[in-house]
Amino acid sequence: MMGPVRSSCIILLLCLSQYASAQERQTFENASWQQRDSMITTLYQSGALQVVGVMIEDAYNAERSIDTLSEAFAVFSLWQGVKNLTEQNLVDAERFLTESIETFARLPEKKSGRYLDALLNMADLQSQLQNGVELLHYRDRALEELESDLEGQEVLYHETLLESLDDAIAYGEYEKAQEYGRKALRFAQETFSNQSDEYFQSLVAVGKIYLSQGEERRASNLILQAYELAKRYLPADHINRVFYGNNAVNILKRLGRYTAAEETYQEILQFFEENTSQKNERIYPAVLDEIGAFYEELGDLTKAYEYYEKANVLFALRLERTDPLYIKSQLNVGNILRKQAKYTEAEVYYQDALEHSLNLYGEKNWSEATLRDNLGTIYYELGQYEQSLSERLKVKEIAEFVWGPNHQEFAYALLSLGKTYEKLERIDEATENLETAFTKFTQLFGRNNYRVYESAKELASFYEEIDPGSALEKYEVAAEFIIYYMQDILPLFSESDRKEFINDFNKLISRFSAFTLQNQTQLPKASQSLHNLLLAYKSVSQIPDLASISAYFANPSPDLRKTYGQWQIIRQKIVSAQSKTIAEQKQDESELTALIEDIKRVRQDILPVFKSNSFSSATQVEFGTIKSKMDANAGIIDFYQVLHYNKMDDSYQDNGSYLAFITPGRSSDTRLVKIQLNRNILQTEQITNQSDYYEQIWKPIEEDVINSDKIIICPDGFLNKVSFYALPTKGDELLIEEHEIVIYQDLASYNSASPGTDPNNVLMFGSADFYDNVTDSSEMPSLILKINPDAIATETVRNAHPISQPSASNTEINTLSSYLAKKKKLVEIRNGKAANKINLYHLLENDRWPVIQLSVPLFFVPSSDSTGLQNKISSFQSGLALAGSQSTWKTGILEDEVKDDGLITAEEIYNLNLAETQLVVLPLVTINSTTPGSAIFNINKAFLDSGVDKLIYTLWPIAETDRTDFLELFYKYLLKSNSVDEAFQKAQTKFRKKKDPRIWGGIILSN
Repeated sequence: MMGPVRSSCIILLLCLSQYASAQERQTFENASWQQRDSMITTLYQSGALQVVGVMIEDAYNAERSIDTLSEAFAVFSLWQGVKNLTEQNLVDAERFLTESIETFARLPEKKSGRYLDALLNMADLQSQLQNGVELLHYRDRALEELESDLEGQEVLYHETLLESLDDAIAYGEYEKAQEYGRKALRFAQETFSNQSDEYFQSLVAVGKIYLSQGEERRASNLILQAYELAKRYLPADHINRVFYGNNAVNILKRLGRYTAAEETYQEILQFFEENTSQKNERIYPAVLDEIGAFYEELGDLTKAYEYYEKANVLFALRLERTDPLYIKSQLNVGNILRKQAKYTEAEVYYQDALEHSLNLYGEKNWSEATLRDNLGTIYYELGQYEQSLSERLKVKEIAEFVWGPNHQEFAYALLSLGKTYEKLERIDEATENLETAFTKFTQLFGRNNYRVYESAKELASFYEEIDPGSALEKYEVAAEFIIYYMQDILPLFSESDRKEFINDFNKLISRFSAFTLQNQTQLPKASQSLHNLLLAYKSVSQIPDLASISAYFANPSPDLRKTYGQWQIIRQKIVSAQSKTIAEQKQDESELTALIEDIKRVRQDILPVFKSNSFSSATQVEFGTIKSKMDANAGIIDFYQVLHYNKMDDSYQDNGSYLAFITPGRSSDTRLVKIQLNRNILQTEQITNQSDYYEQIWKPIEEDVINSDKIIICPDGFLNKVSFYALPTKGDELLIEEHEIVIYQDLASYNSASPGTDPNNVLMFGSADFYDNVTDSSEMPSLILKINPDAIATETVRNAHPISQPSASNTEINTLSSYLAKKKKLVEIRNGKAANKINLYHLLENDRWPVIQLSVPLFFVPSSDSTGLQNKISSFQSGLALAGSQSTWKTGILEDEVKDDGLITAEEIYNLNLAETQLVVLPLVTINSTTPGSAIFNINKAFLDSGVDKLIYTLWPIAETDRTDFLELFYKYLLKSNSVDEAFQKAQTKFRKKKDPRIWGGIILSN
């Protein structure tokens, strides 16, 4: 930050003599202020800080006695500030730097480079003080000073822009960050060229802005572009190739593209093999450490250990044992060994790290607490509970000493202690520590906080055998948090960031389910609590991923950009507030409840779905309310897919386990039944395997609802692929022949009185030209998305899951539209190339369409994530294929002139204006044995959340003539009654008399 060094014989003499003799001191005093400044600079940069301090003091006092309005005084005020900043005397540093800056500002003559030094040092000081407003203020002043005379300072100017950008991100000033980013990109391109290191740095920096706001796709475009350009244009031995590679890996991991991330790491390693001199730097073992962390994240502990160990050996050769990097490396190897259950070996590394940490930091510090906690965990896993207790008692003592008894770290120490006391069967002490930890977390952060959830989980498990009632209370606390977090917090995270939480929530639900099944007789309230949890959980399991959606807006309006910017600012405040205590939130004016209400208001102006009553009210419903609306003779069967929990070895399996909550009537109690599906069902199609479908799905619950005239069924997971109408019963009849069957996608939206549907305006899409993309950019809708297929799935995966094109002529659309037109109904038809996404957006924006028929096929690709529920795919991985979709599917990256990708993902359905639509008909949504039930659920739920009342869709291929006949009959009855339910039931009844269940059984009406 200080200016260039100027050498002289006097400087060398002073360096050697350490400013000791009176003669040399006289020489310094007799030198000009510029010479004294140069001497101090040389000694400061050589590390002679003690001598420099005396010289600075002398020079400052001398100039102060002469003239406090001079450049010399300003320079030595700056040196006083630098000296105090180096010594961490921040109060004095701020006083001297302020004095220097104010003096420079008052000088009439041209300011020297030292004024810039003063501004940059003040910015660094404000950074340490965590004063974001002042930090950016001084960064801006430094940039203005540089802009006044850029000659020879181009690199410094660019570096300052990037540092300012990082600071703006850190303090949530995204508009400022974007301003710095635009300047940096433009300046780098104009001054250094778009093939320069500076330009690549700017691309990464702007990518970080998008990344911090959850816009992973937009960030990835820039960061991956920077890496490719660096490989092409930087010299083969340029170390910044590693920097760009690391950034590329980080974004690829966030996108779930682990294979590409692994390949990038191999390219980085190849760089070091080809440039062996670079291996001598600290960066090489640091890269090995990062690769170890990558494989640890993937669960490949063998490879993780290999790279961690290589890094550890190199750190041991190059670093002092007290170097923090070496200590961290020891910790990494120990952690992997612990995860591999090699506890004795892990203990050696932890003990070594502890010894050197104590030498570096002394006793009773955070590092010692971390290492002792790890040792306590090892002894706990080894069953050496007394030794574990000894370490964890020390952790508690350190936590109380370092942070005090009202800090989260102290509460965590109590939580670990409680678990250890439980193993020692010291129940009273276990209870005291676990309950105290829970209470402290609740007092510090409020009930809706992840720390409270974690402690509630531990207490629920602890109480299961000794006090089931208390266990239920804690399960209810955990359940309350899950719904709150899924509804209000997780939607602010990108989909990749949600996975870890959702996996954990699924495991808690699995444990709660096992507990309830075991205790439902003596604790009937447990079944009710679990049902309410699952009811709300399904409602919030698919929530619009606004951060990801925004990255694909093809033509956002200025108002949309502005509103989304407001959403981003509030989002960042909420994310930051999550880690703060209630007191800190009040102090910072960042109370979560108020911020959440603010962001809900803002998001209503972004996507239509956020204004939908269906979306906003679903999670507020409990089963008791639904039950009160039931018809007296109606029963409900509510299915939920859950992980199977094995308490003996604390393991979880996705093995086709389902819970069925069965309520035979309005005045009846609800019974909980577990259903187990095997491969005979999961890998076969219903129509060819009716007997197994009956045995595994219907037989276990048949007797409960045998007297119910109407049965309301809410499927989940694989069961979304089942036609309950066509399921056989024990009397060899079909279910629809013995009961009225009503299907609900999400029981939270249940309403016994369905609104009427007036089909005066009908919109129909069909016979799409799948191979012709739209290139006309006129009147592009503001909310339309354009997604490169590579962002949905790799080419290999897309080729394995092509978009099917059911044989469809114009016959279906022409027949149905002609019939409706004869009845004097307005029918708008789009087919061929016109059956495109742009037209769909415009038609929905400009008119009211109570009925929409989209005769277009389903597409889906399997999830690349191996940690979630089997075949659980995201709402970006399934959707409807419109005009141009086949061309898109076969192309990795779309050309700029392509304006319409032809793919309406389930996620994009949230962008459509469907508030006035009562019915959507999807006659070509067909599936097979490999299609996951979540593909259907994602699409249906998106339509229903967006305000649609009912959906008609097909489960398997049905001949066009049969499909047309059924729908023509349905529309005939709909025109007579304005009731979708009645019209569907009459059409189905008539078809059942003369058609095979293979035809009518695959046509489903869902609410």
